[in-house]
Amino acid sequence: MKISVVIPTYNSSKTIKMTLSSVLLQTVQPDEIIVIDDGSTDDTVLILENYKPTITIFQQTNRGVASARNVLCQKAKGDLIAFLDHDDIWHPKYLEIQKMQYHQYSNAVAFFTGHINFYGYGEYHWTGVDCKIEVTPYYHLNLTPWSGKISFQKREEKVGDVKYV
Repeated sequence: MKISVVIPTYNSSKTIKMTLSSVLLQTVQPDEIIVIDDGSTDDTVLILENYKPTITIFQQTNRGVASARNVLCQKAKGDLIAFLDHDDIWHPKYLEIQKMQYHQYSNAVAFFTGHINFYGYGEYHWTGVDCKIEVTPYYHLNLTPWSGKISFQKREEKVGDVKYV
């Protein structure tokens, strides 16, 4: 099983380093990290270049985050796609827990997690790395109403043509 981390970004020079650090510090490393720059006008691309070849960078003219996510999903090669916004950070065990959930709930097509809001551009560090992370498997992506965002999605035919709009 391969895991792809996909990160859409636009003018994220103040946050992208912490976002990428949270991926690189995972207890289970992804097989690929793909970032698409959606027409940034700040130093985002210059910062991203420092992470090559660990990450793969694509660029497009500004079309919005939905378009960027759709392009990332097309380019991802993993069996599982982990979505991360450019101003978010993951708990160090995020991918480890998601991988366990994938094996435990093999019929699920997506997984959701809770989140904690952070404010400001400081450095954030997790304490209590062994804390419990609860994940909710989502079995009927197109049948049951839901709110929130997909944080981890299985790449399978049964997911169909899920598109961000």
